[in-house]
Amino acid sequence: VHNCLESTNVESELRTVTDGARDKIIALTGKKPLEIQLNFKEIGVKTIEDLYKSRDKEILVEDVLCLPKKGHIVEKGDGWKAIHLTITGNWIRKLYLKHGDNLFSANYRDYLGSFKRKGNINFEMTQTAEKEPKSFWVYNNGITALTNKISITKGIKMHGLSIINGAQTTGSIGEASGKKAKALKVSFRVVECKDKGKVSKIIKYNNTQNEIKAFDKRSNDPIQKRLAKDFLEKYSINYIHRRTQTRAPKNAITAFSIAPALCSFHGDPSTAHRQAKDIFLQDDIYNRVFTDLIAAEHIFLIRTLSVAIDNYKEYLGQRVKNNEATDLDKDQ
Repeated sequence: VHNCLESTNVESELRTVTDGARDKIIALTGKKPLEIQLNFKEIGVKTIEDLYKSRDKEILVEDVLCLPKKGHIVEKGDGWKAIHLTITGNWIRKLYLKHGDNLFSANYRDYLGSFKRKGNINFEMTQTAEKEPKSFWVYNNGITALTNKISITKGIKMHGLSIINGAQTTGSIGEASGKKAKALKVSFRVVECKDKGKVSKIIKYNNTQNEIKAFDKRSNDPIQKRLAKDFLEKYSINYIHRRTQTRAPKNAITAFSIAPALCSFHGDPSTAHRQAKDIFLQDDIYNRVFTDLIAAEHIFLIRTLSVAIDNYKEYLGQRVKNNEATDLDKDQ
């Protein structure tokens, strides 16, 4: 953490220290390399500025972005206006390489990464970009983004940008080679809207066509952000409330996994057992489980209690299986 701009030199040094620390831990503990996960993060003035802006802004990338005035369609509605056009993959690739996940500040999710395994959509999109760039437009749903302002004169100018649908498309294009990205085209829609209530609906309805997990819809909730901050700053524990491509450490607590235990402890075991998704989908249930005053310490207590109960249930089950259980064990 420092008060200068982030630099590649500092990042390189941090990576070296992290790798060295991992090697030392492996040597001292005898653990396998895959069992040890260490991460680093450089926090300089740009990151601090982004964190500050993210408290009350959907759009973190505030650059003025230009596109040629060519083949666009203008649409207007109650409190919003939009343009729809086709852009080259190279334009979106450069944008992603420059801004990274800040491009998805108003989205439910960041880019989740591309992994070479069956069924990974992002890997398949990157493969399409590499092998069939001229067919990418027709295979892909396209990208939808929010902007603070659209102006059309000699060209199209967008004042700020946040991609609300198409984070995986954007990241996949970002991982393609520059030559292939230049050859592909993608459908691009950008919306200007000042009404915060309508903006929330635009984000919500643009994501219902994707496979959205229930807890994704609370990923930008202030309570979840506060809990993640408290866990990390006070106890160096990762509290995961938003899906990213970074693999969570083994000791991480996720909002999705702890929610049923919290719901049960707060007096509603039926919902916890039968309709756990409703904890994040229904406002009244969510507000009962994650109250405004809920603390990291309370969540950690429930997590510990839940693990202890699960361990004891496993112990009793094993005794029954081995014909060692007493009548009391069987009743429990």
